[in-house]
Amino acid sequence: MRQSRDCIDRPVQNLSVFRYLERIADLSNNIAEDVVFTVDSDLIRHQVENWIASTGSNRSFLLW
Repeated sequence: MRQSRDCIDRPVQNLSVFRYLERIADLSNNIAEDVVFTVDSDLIRHQVENWIASTGSNRSFLLW
C-alpha cells in the first residue's frame, strides 16, 4: 500500500462493508432476542455465556 496508493480504495471499502455487515448481524440478533422475549416471555440474552460457564466448555467461538 505504501508503494502503490491506487490499491488502498478497495481494502478500505471492504473494511466498511464488513463493519456494516457485523452491525446488521448484531441488530438482527437483538431483534431475534426481543421477539423470543415477546412471544415466550423467555429472556435469552447472555444465555451462551451462562451455558459455557455451567458446562465448562471451551467454545469461545460462540461468543463472537
